[in-house]
Amino acid sequence: MSIIDPTTTLIRAPEVLRMIGYKSRDSLDRLRKSDPTFPKPVPISNSTARNASIAWTLSEVQEWVETRKQRRDHAA
Repeated sequence: MSIIDPTTTLIRAPEVLRMIGYKSRDSLDRLRKSDPTFPKPVPISNSTARNASIAWTLSEVQEWVETRKQRRDHAA
């Protein structure tokens, strides 16, 4: 059994969408443009095309979600 290291594990858009509760890739793209705190994607190909393959680091997305939860808890 291998242990997953969240600092080096890359996840693709469908996993990110599930983690943040979004349903569509368009929503994710809008979030990326409107929220400068959202993690930057990692290119996983050498392509510079508009729809080139990208992924996110699992730990960075987890940290972003945790920050949002903390912000919610402090606002209450």
